[in-house]
Amino acid sequence: MSRPGYQLGVRRIDDRDPRTGAMPTIEHGPALGVLEIATIARGIVVADAALKRAPAVLLASRAVSGGKHLIMLEGGVAEVEEAMLAGVRAAGDILLDRVELAAADDQVWPML
Repeated sequence: MSRPGYQLGVRRIDDRDPRTGAMPTIEHGPALGVLEIATIARGIVVADAALKRAPAVLLASRAVSGGKHLIMLEGGVAEVEEAMLAGVRAAGDILLDRVELAAADDQVWPML
């Protein structure tokens, strides 16, 4: 599920308004889900399982320090909850941490 000017959490320079140079306004959430996985390979499997289970939007799926993998999802509350549940199941015992915010504050999104 993608929106115009929005692809996997990446903003492209060509998305700018040609008249003003401003980036498009992107509506997020309201829900945010984050999974930290102990290995990069399993992180990819977890992201795949989460996105196949529910129509959440993938904000990021990337390797982080120490060979870990971080996955960030957004979307409706039910979609993110369902995707997170599938991700937790796919991660098994190498899930390091998880965060679910049903109504992330607007000030949280720019930090991602």
